[in-house]
Amino acid sequence: MKPGWAASLSLLVLVLPSCKQAAMPGVLAPDTISASQTYDPIDPVSFWDFFVDEEAVPPCRALDDDSSCSVAETLANFPNDATQVSVFKVSAGGSVDAPFVGLASRGEAYRVIVDYVKYRTDVVENCVYRSGIGVRMRADLRTSKSKLDISSPISIGTGAELGHISGSLRFETIGLSGKMVTTLVPIPSQISAESIQKAMEAAASIKANIYNATAKGLDVFVEPQVFAEKCAEVPPGIDPPSRGAVDPLQPKDPLQTDTPEDPTPSETPPNPPDSTPTTSPEGPPS
Repeated sequence: MKPGWAASLSLLVLVLPSCKQAAMPGVLAPDTISASQTYDPIDPVSFWDFFVDEEAVPPCRALDDDSSCSVAETLANFPNDATQVSVFKVSAGGSVDAPFVGLASRGEAYRVIVDYVKYRTDVVENCVYRSGIGVRMRADLRTSKSKLDISSPISIGTGAELGHISGSLRFETIGLSGKMVTTLVPIPSQISAESIQKAMEAAASIKANIYNATAKGLDVFVEPQVFAEKCAEVPPGIDPPSRGAVDPLQPKDPLQTDTPEDPTPSETPPNPPDSTPTTSPEGPPS
């Protein structure tokens, strides 16, 4: 394996320079979402488009040279850094199955998504969303040996170098654009130790240049994206609630009864007729 491999990985785990953080809203997850549940990557969507009806929206964004705030001021709303690896098994029909855990089997297809991101979390109804900026590597691969570790870029590169893994590698940015970013993004390629190393080096370079791009005269524009989610599992037979609807997973008001109130008041049945025979006043018959 090439000497620069481990060095490239060490660059990726460096935390971005810190700056003053804006006040963040509460992001406590619904009780129905397990703490051990992982985030599922989704196709990036603009933060401002996704949360258009929400109140917790950053005050400005660095989209162009005339923006009212800097890149650092925009990113102050996204104070967390993370690396997330998501592995999925791909069926014979091409559909992506649930997240996969374990060692890969021989002759199977998998999709591995690696996100290096700066993010924040927001709760909307039954889902917790991650939004921010970063880079994403996606490897669509097929294995030729059993019991392969495909849980990281390094292990995938090792398997490719040994001829046990083949497939394609795609690299994309999340919420970042500009000349500096475009020149660093590698083109799609076949999976190999070399292509993965180049992708990791590109990710490290982009992260290292985000904050000092302006000082170096490099144009970097920021448009934070919603890129991952984890949602509560809805019990069978219950449709997921639409935004603004009553949440069927929330505990019911203990004061509420199951028996609906009858809008039509019941009528009091008439008293039954008195069955006691009436007697005429006593007295001699006339």
